[in-house]
Order: sequence, then structure tokens, then C-alpha cells
Amino acid sequence: MVMSGIEWTEKYRPKNIGDVVGNEKGKVLDWVRCWKKNQPKKGLLLMGPAGCGKTSMVLAVAGELGLHVIETNASDVRTKKSLCEFFGTGLSQQTLFQKGKLVLFDEVDGISGQRDRGAPQEIVKIISGSNYPVILTANVFKTAGQKTRLRTLKKVCAVVNVKELGRVDVVNVLSMIARKEGVSVEERVLSVIARNANGDLRSAINDLRAHSVGRKELKYEDVRNLSFRDARQEIKQALTIVFKTGSADIAGDAFSNIDAEADDVLQWVRENVPREYKKSQDVMRAMEYVSRADVFRGRITTRQYWGYLYYVFQLLSVGVAVSKDEKYSGVLDYHFPSRIAMMAQSRFKRASDDALCGKLGAHLHVSKHVAREYFGLLSLIEEKKPLLWREIQGALEA
Repeated sequence: MVMSGIEWTEKYRPKNIGDVVGNEKGKVLDWVRCWKKNQPKKGLLLMGPAGCGKTSMVLAVAGELGLHVIETNASDVRTKKSLCEFFGTGLSQQTLFQKGKLVLFDEVDGISGQRDRGAPQEIVKIISGSNYPVILTANVFKTAGQKTRLRTLKKVCAVVNVKELGRVDVVNVLSMIARKEGVSVEERVLSVIARNANGDLRSAINDLRAHSVGRKELKYEDVRNLSFRDARQEIKQALTIVFKTGSADIAGDAFSNIDAEADDVLQWVRENVPREYKKSQDVMRAMEYVSRADVFRGRITTRQYWGYLYYVFQLLSVGVAVSKDEKYSGVLDYHFPSRIAMMAQSRFKRASDDALCGKLGAHLHVSKHVAREYFGLLSLIEEKKPLLWREIQGALEA
């Protein structure tokens, strides 16, 4: 049983290029190996769907070649000023132990047109003046603004299209992880999880962990009702209706036929309003409706006033739709809510810790609450006395 809170996606991230799934890894490795300061295109743009392994591929290549990675993404460094501050010294200093450096700018598609004006041009400037290879990753450029930024970046970047992972590849990775975690899994279970992930390996690994917590065996009955991620597409389609219409009648029915909880819909709207609406006044008005919806949702939770559910969805649909002065052109690939993702990761850790507390408490004849106080000591034993830790693990699993 794993004591640390490291997510499986990080724990089993490929350590070398041979462990990377996908045929594009050779292209990336060759590009970095052959990189020269005076070549015309000094950057590399990796484009592909979420969860296909773009970032893992870059980190594995860096590890293979002994390169120090300078990494950031669009959510951390978005503006021209912050880009200058972050990369200013990093690209001029030498490394002490590695052979060189590799710059990774992750999720470059997250840069928006209004708030991050000047950022694409600054990235071009950084790439052109860099003494080290620069690799950018992006999901898919769909809107007119994103395509314009893509053309800007292509001036200094070669492009490698990373394909969606096949179901067999995902199943093979899940099988390896289950084996190393000591979880017996039926083959069709892995197939269900892989099919549900729809090519997103990161989501598949998270699903496997979520259903494996506290278990030694995972059966088909445990995952047969695993919902397909088509629900995400339904929410995205509903968001498109809300964001692209100014009609209260049309917007009012947007969320009526989707299979999603009110809290999930609220988080989807909250996450994507600032990405869709470009004018600050539009964002302010829309977020005011989101805030009111959250108040009603809270009353439902604390006082069981389920009649308020209607108002929650009306505020999130009609309220948000009429908040804008004008319709915005282009179609965004709406982001999965970061809050839901963080809560999911926290849920995995809480469930894992709770299972460990139960087993530890049974051996020590104490409550789960008291057993949790021994976590610090067990972590120290795991780090300093691996042989003793394996004995303790064996006793807990017995």
C-alpha cells in the first residue's frame, strides 16, 4: 500500500523514452538531439488531444539525454511581462550537473487573446534567442484567435502531431500499473476503463486508482456502471448554447437534458466564463449570476430546499447568456473545471488514507483517528528503513 500522496499519473510517468507510448517519441528525440542554435526553426510544437502523453514524452526525452527541464504552462505564465521575468535568467545560466537545458512551455493553447496580448510574440522572441531547445505543447487550436496564435508560433516552430492513444495501448499501461500496485484486475475491467477514457491515458489512470483504493481485486461488477465521458461533451454542447445565444428562451433549456449535477454545471460555467467573454463587464455580470446560483445551491445543501434547483439552472443558463453585450465569434474547447479535478485527486488520497487507517487501527487496536497520528512515523520508516517498511506492509496486507 502506498503511503505517499503521489498521484499514479506522476508515479508512473515514463522515466525513459522506451517507456513512452506512441510513435511520435522518435521524432521528438531526434529533433532535440539534432537541435542547433542557428537552425531556422528553433522550437517544436507538439499538438494532440488531452491525455495523449505530450508532456510525458518531453520529460522522458530530457531524461534520456540528461537535460535539465525549465517548465511552465499557460496557467502559470501568461503575460509578456511574466514570460520575460520567468525565462530571462533561466535561458542564460549554465547547469551544474546536466549536459544542457530543455525549455517546456506546456498548454500554450491556454493563452487567450485579450488578457494575454503580446504573449505569443514574446514566446517567438524567447525561442528565437534561446541557446537551448524549446518545446511547446497544445491540445487543439480551434478558434480564430487560437489559429492566429498558431500561425505566429509556426514561424519559429516545427510541428509534430501527437495522435490519440489506442485502446490497446491504454489497456497495456493500466495492466502494468495494476500489476505493480498488487491489484488483480480482470481484463475486461481494463477494457471498460480504457474505453471510458476515450484515448485520455491520464483519465484512465485516475479511474483505475479511484476504483482500486482499498482493494486487492477489481472485478467487472465494480466498474460496469462507469459513466462514459460523453457527459463532458453534453456539457460542452450546452455551454456553447449558453455562451453563443442572447435569447433567454433558447438558453433556458440548455441544461435541461444533460446528465450532470448542479454543482458540476456551476463549476463548468465558472471555469469557462472568463475564457469565453472578453469584455470585463460581461465577465463581471456573468460571474454575479454564477455567484447567485451558488447561494441557491448552498441553501439546497444546508436546508434541503430542492425547489431552488430550478433557479440554480436558470441563473447559470439564462443569467449568464444575457450578461454579454454581444455574441463572441469562434468556438472554444471548453476546459474541464480545475476545482473538480483537484477535488477528485483529493478524494483518491482521502480514500487511500482512510483504508490505511482502518488496517493500521485494527492492528494497533485503536480508532482510525488515532491511527492517523502514526502516519508521520510510518513515512519516516518508509524512507529510512525500507526493509522494515516492507515487513509492516506485509503485516497490514495479511
